[in-house]
Amino acid sequence: MRFVAALLLLVSIPAYAQMVYRHASGDTVRATNKPCTSEKVLAHIPEPYRQHFRQGNATHNGKAFDVCYVVRPDGMVLWIWEDGDMGGAHKDEFRREHAS
Repeated sequence: MRFVAALLLLVSIPAYAQMVYRHASGDTVRATNKPCTSEKVLAHIPEPYRQHFRQGNATHNGKAFDVCYVVRPDGMVLWIWEDGDMGGAHKDEFRREHAS
């Protein structure tokens, strides 16, 4: 699996802030501090690594998807989509989400 190489870079996995979002080209990724529970996403993550992933959700072209993410020691936030696709951004691109 292509994300296994990225996972090998993980040493200690701190969970990223409670509720944050990333906005790029109209799409968003929201991350929580809760453990990943999405069965659709977990199916793409090898068992030994699942404990390190946190739950999130994303919108792409107006559609909602589950994602799970991990923060690497170099500050990159790596997320995995329901279909096994991956995305990522540096933690500095995330902002705290404010209640409306």
